[in-house]
Amino acid sequence: MGRWSNDTFRSNPHRVINSSGRERLSIAVFVDSDYDTPIMPVTAPGAAAKYPEVSCGDYILDRFDKSFQYRSRPVAQPSVSPPST
Repeated sequence: MGRWSNDTFRSNPHRVINSSGRERLSIAVFVDSDYDTPIMPVTAPGAAAKYPEVSCGDYILDRFDKSFQYRSRPVAQPSVSPPST
């Protein structure tokens, strides 16, 4: 939402402390746009955009790559035919 609103609307940090002394269940719900949906900052007239346009899918993959740097995408290997006998 920060990118779409040019930082007018910011996410709050997730800070939850269970002080009840009982076990608690938390269920996360995420809603995203289609992969190809453009994320373009909406700005006031004459204001500069703080972020470049990006597709929703590319933005999410970039966030995953930055958060999980140990993750690597497999590189496509060329097909090699077995030697004929």
